[in-house]
Amino acid sequence: MRSRFSFIRHPSAFILPLLLAVFAALAGAYSLATPVFEGPDEIWHFAFASHLADGGGLPVLDADNPNLLLRNAAHPPLYYLPVAGLIAPLDRQDFPRQFRFNLASPHITPGSSSDRPNLLIHTAHEDFPYKQAVLAVHLGRLVSIALGVLTLWGVWAGARRLAPGSEHGLALLATALAGFVPQFVYGSAMLNNDALAAAAGAWLLVALVELMNTLSRRWALAAGVVLGIGLLSKIGMIAMLPLPVVALALVNAEHWLRRRRQPSSVQAPRRLPRQRLVDSVRAGVIVYAAAALVAGWWYVRNWLLYGDPLAWREWQALAGVGRSSLTAAQFASDLLGLFGTFWADFGLRADRAWVWAFAALVVVAVAGLVVRWRRGAWPALHPGGLVLAAVWFGLLLASAVRYAFVITDIHGRLLYPALTGAALALALGLTGFGPRMGRWLAGGAVAGLFVVTAAVPLAVIGPAFARPVVVDGRLPTEATSLAVAYGGQVALVGYHIAEPHLDAGEPVRLVSYWRLAPGAAAEIDTHAVIALVRPDGQVIGRTEARLGSSVYPSSVWRAGDLVRLDVSVTVDAAPDGPVVADLWLGVRGDGHDLLPTADGDNASLGRIAISTGARCTAPANGGQTFGGQIRLVGYTLGPGGVSLCWEALRPLETDYTVFVHGLDQAGDTVAFGDGPPRSGLYPTSAWRTGEQVEDYHPVSGPALRLQVGLYRLGDGERLTVDGTNESAVELIP
Repeated sequence: MRSRFSFIRHPSAFILPLLLAVFAALAGAYSLATPVFEGPDEIWHFAFASHLADGGGLPVLDADNPNLLLRNAAHPPLYYLPVAGLIAPLDRQDFPRQFRFNLASPHITPGSSSDRPNLLIHTAHEDFPYKQAVLAVHLGRLVSIALGVLTLWGVWAGARRLAPGSEHGLALLATALAGFVPQFVYGSAMLNNDALAAAAGAWLLVALVELMNTLSRRWALAAGVVLGIGLLSKIGMIAMLPLPVVALALVNAEHWLRRRRQPSSVQAPRRLPRQRLVDSVRAGVIVYAAAALVAGWWYVRNWLLYGDPLAWREWQALAGVGRSSLTAAQFASDLLGLFGTFWADFGLRADRAWVWAFAALVVVAVAGLVVRWRRGAWPALHPGGLVLAAVWFGLLLASAVRYAFVITDIHGRLLYPALTGAALALALGLTGFGPRMGRWLAGGAVAGLFVVTAAVPLAVIGPAFARPVVVDGRLPTEATSLAVAYGGQVALVGYHIAEPHLDAGEPVRLVSYWRLAPGAAAEIDTHAVIALVRPDGQVIGRTEARLGSSVYPSSVWRAGDLVRLDVSVTVDAAPDGPVVADLWLGVRGDGHDLLPTADGDNASLGRIAISTGARCTAPANGGQTFGGQIRLVGYTLGPGGVSLCWEALRPLETDYTVFVHGLDQAGDTVAFGDGPPRSGLYPTSAWRTGEQVEDYHPVSGPALRLQVGLYRLGDGERLTVDGTNESAVELIP
């Protein structure tokens, strides 16, 4: 009697559903972590689906006057129909009114720059519990997740047919490798018609391999239906059209070669049987007839409306693409980007940092394939099916290269319809070094991909799109608390200067914390204006930053939000010596004028000391120490004054004034050169231990000799010279 648990003997019976469930959970996490409309072209995909949900029907496009909101309406509509049906009952009146583009993004405004990757400004309107268009987007994303699961199932089914002699291991490994490609998981979590294209591509390969095996009407019909679905998924899937012909040609070529290899003693004709040719032609007719019934209406419609079955001119007008030329360097960059974004992008161009890791994985897999070839250690494979999978990948690659000549970027997701062949090639390569090493490499690759994929939503996507709002609404302990209201709009409630003493060239890093002013309504976008001002009034550094950054401007703040702003201010030019500067913070509204505060139009946040690190040029002819705090290293006497070299022996709390007195023959003071070091630009309380400060003091008068010392300006108390009772040092020419 057959055991009720006999299915356990077949790993795919429980491992495959587990893989699909884990994939769906990961895609769900990506969907929740990624703000709405941050997926590739997601806002345009949603706009088309919403238009259909409102009963607008298929729009007629005008390349001369394109409706940019419906820019994806040039694509076939099949993906959008289930999304439209799902969101039709929902209130979506907030779209597009409630959604603002981030105009600082270079993807929105060419030539601009943004401190965040956001394409849109995301507000509390998008917070959970979801409502209106936000809820519609998240529901629509479920369609993509379901199609991603269907694609992954198709990868398993295709790999089982391409490697029929490998039991379940290679197919499951290929499925796991495909399912844990971070970008594929991300793409399957976004609203985009690539999800349907990937599913159609995976299942067309399954149907065509079965058709190659059987030439049956049933599989011909299945292949035709899937082909029609693919042709209705997106414009680029026109690349599917040659695949049935290639499949039928391959199966007949394979059959002919097998008959040619028969020994001469076998009495059998070496030509293809007439019936086999008839069956092949009939299968091809069924495939293309079924595809025409499913998708032909769309291409006929385009022909009648635009004189082009692809509506290519209309698509280009809506997509806003176009390249006047393509250099070899641009083409190489495009291909590198194609490879990198196949693995990881997330709208953050993560491929640029991570491409080396995925390239290493591919190199190892290629080396494994070479080892297999040299050893001849291949499992039973379907030769014609493998060639078909390679041709399918090549067609999509050629289509992507074609796009490179008309658009400014090509993305790895264009290759996902051929994911089965790519995943199986990786699986064959990783297991090509022998059973033991193969298990380690395959297991390590799957585990590594899973860890990276699982970490991305929380470690990469979430922080990248996080609003600059302090979660608990409390000022951090390291911040200095204050309350400065600017024009009744916003209020500065705290700040922190990371390092108040810098070397020349280092930026001043300021963290400030803001709220809406009491009673204020979020109405205008405000900018912080930060300036470094020397004691003599000279501005040596200035910058502006949008409060809340470009992705969460003050016009969308909520009462109670504690908003953090991080800025850096650099000195405009190298200072001519060490200097201090006050850090001033003002706020500008829509105009150029600063908003008023209770005490003017700026708040002073303290002093920044800027050292040059330069050593004195004066000779070391001093050596005296004042109060155990400051040493006179040396000096240079000139006709109009004296250049002194001071060195701080420890941190100083007091700002001392330097006195330079000229004495006559009788010892009376006849000339004065008193003043703070560097004319007040660098007071002693800013000096760092071991720092040397060159300090010039003009002296005029009939003095015969000079004395130098330091005193406290408030009470006149002088520092004494260590080891003496004197408070001055006489300078010897």
